Amino acid sequence: MKQPNKKLRPFCLAVLLLTLAFTAPLWAQEILMSKAGFANWLQQAILPLQTKINTTQTQSEILSISMKELEQQIIRQIILKPGDKTVQLKSPGTTAVQSQTLDVAPLIQNGRTLVPLRFIGETLGARVDWNEATRQVSYTTEQRAIILTLNSTKAMVDGQSIALDVAPTVVSGRTLVPLRFVSEYLNAMVDWDATARTATVRYYRP
Repeated sequence: MKQPNKKLRPFCLAVLLLTLAFTAPLWAQEILMSKAGFANWLQQAILPLQTKINTTQTQSEILSISMKELEQQIIRQIILKPGDKTVQLKSPGTTAVQSQTLDVAPLIQNGRTLVPLRFIGETLGARVDWNEATRQVSYTTEQRAIILTLNSTKAMVDGQSIALDVAPTVVSGRTLVPLRFVSEYLNAMVDWDATARTATVRYYRP
């Protein structure tokens, strides 16, 4: 293998030194510019994140206000427990709790809570009618018309057929209907507390 020409070594070294001499100020300027622009870059990088944080805080505040306004629309709360005939009725803004004893206790069937048909309907402000011939119960308000048929998983809501998870049934001579289905179509919301095994129905102003 041939060795590099010894005469070329000084020339190459000279070229290298000249290159470093002329380009060093540019490198220094590049480094200084990077440092000077770092703060601006950091600010630009953080700005979108700060905007998202501010937006999230705003959304949280709006949600909090909306929840307070929604709570003000609650007319009545119903607290009941499967297997217990005693239910609690409470009006928002008061500490008074009214107890009512049902003829038959609510029960759970196929993972759904069923309650006496007349109790839930009248408590939620609906007119309740029972047709013995057709074995049907109807709930009527200014906004809704609901028809449930005993032992049938088909219901009629405002003339439209809707499937039920569990059919109305008879217990101790009383007809029980699905709590969540009837409540939600009568302008109420149902929360289930698995730990306490209680259902809370919040009835809102139509």
